[in-house]
Amino acid sequence: MLTARDILNYIYCPRLIFYEKVLRQKQFQTFKQDNGIVKHAENVPSAKRIIYGEWKLFPNRLFEVSVRSVKHGFLTRADLLMWNNSEGRVVQFKPKIPDFGIPFAWKVQVCLEAICAVEMRLGKFQKGYIAPYYGGKPLCFDLDEQLIDSSVEIVKKVRKLIDDEEFPEMTNYPNRCKDCMYRGRLCEGAFDGR
Repeated sequence: MLTARDILNYIYCPRLIFYEKVLRQKQFQTFKQDNGIVKHAENVPSAKRIIYGEWKLFPNRLFEVSVRSVKHGFLTRADLLMWNNSEGRVVQFKPKIPDFGIPFAWKVQVCLEAICAVEMRLGKFQKGYIAPYYGGKPLCFDLDEQLIDSSVEIVKKVRKLIDDEEFPEMTNYPNRCKDCMYRGRLCEGAFDGR
């Protein structure tokens, strides 16, 4: 089963998946990742008390629930699933939402959680939220067919990369190489400072 971490790593840089899943080179967490895990654990409990406008329409709530899709071979833990008799919402809590809006990787994460929830017969999930646990209004987005197809396609690409054991291109964003633990050890990365 692939995890949300695998999918997020692939979106960040496909080589992370190659080194970890094909070459079996353990990926150590960076300070940034460790700090994020701690902050998330500290802040999600207080975020559970927050009720935003539309959220009042969804009385059924599961926090930090494991969800999986046998069909797509994917599992993860959803921060919040909420639903009523006709529809539901998936919520991911994050420290803050960037000025440019919701990153694509976060949308994919929420979309895959919704796909799992639907497969587990928890309801029909057509919208997702990214909610800042440091305050601020959560942003809602549609879990439309295009996003669903893109998310499922990424899962397929990750699986294909692992099965075929083909060395992928590096990320199109060289600044991501600066923090990578594989840079200089297994990967040339972007040494030219691009």
